[in-house]
Amino acid sequence: VPAPLQALRTQVMERIDPRAAVEMPVARVRDQLERLVHEVAGQQRVEISATDQAQLAQELVDDMLGFGPLEDLLRDDSISDIM
Repeated sequence: VPAPLQALRTQVMERIDPRAAVEMPVARVRDQLERLVHEVAGQQRVEISATDQAQLAQELVDDMLGFGPLEDLLRDDSISDIM
C-alpha cells in the first residue's frame, strides 16, 4: 500500500468510533466512511479516485465489522472453502 494511502487510512481510523459503528447498519457505516475518506483526502491533499475512495471505505468496513481481507473471498460465490 502506498504511503499516502496508508496515512489516509490511519487518519480515517483515528476519526471513527468503532463502538458506534458496530451499532449501525453496514450500509450506513460504509456511506459515512466514504464521506470521511473523501473529506480527509481533501484536507491532506491526497489524490485518490472516487473508486479508490469507495474501495478504501469498504476495506475499513470489512476490517471493523467483518473478517478483514477474507470478506472478498466470503462474498465470492465461486469460492466454497477457505483454509
